[in-house]
Amino acid sequence: LKSAFYLPRTELVLVWGEGICDNFAGHTLVCQQLYRSRTMKVILIEDVDKLGAMGKIIEVNRGYARNFLFPRKLAKPATDSTLKIVEEVKKRKLAKLVKEKRSAEELKEKLSMVSCTIPVEAGEDDKLFGSVTAQDIAHAFELEGFSIEKKQIVLEEPIKSLGVYHVSVKLHPEVVGAVKVWVVKK
Repeated sequence: LKSAFYLPRTELVLVWGEGICDNFAGHTLVCQQLYRSRTMKVILIEDVDKLGAMGKIIEVNRGYARNFLFPRKLAKPATDSTLKIVEEVKKRKLAKLVKEKRSAEELKEKLSMVSCTIPVEAGEDDKLFGSVTAQDIAHAFELEGFSIEKKQIVLEEPIKSLGVYHVSVKLHPEVVGAVKVWVVKK
């Protein structure tokens, strides 16, 4: 063989050779199919449903990687340099989660020592006109100096009578605190 040319998009190799057949005065152009693997290894940069978590090395079809994962920056080709980068990002993310958990634990301790009072209008038999919702509780704690969002407050059902209630507050996926809420008559 004198020379060979690889055509990447067609996955063909053009080979210029001698004596293969009598065309072109002893020279001919021959196409040979390259058998490349249809799959490739990638490192996930972010968590992807049905594939895996960040940092996992998986094998996917080349087209899926090229057309879906790479443009959306969900994965990179599995090389030593990208593996090092992903490990560094993983360490930073873990440190951030530990810091958030620690601050949630501190807030839990502060909230356990505080109670809030919510004055509401009530009729006979201590029945409320309306109900006390998570938004009302969040507003009462905001007046006490704590920033708690209403989606963090876990109420199975709105409070509809006067009394003292223990309400759960989800501060972090792993940290749940309890607060005391006094519902009193105006």
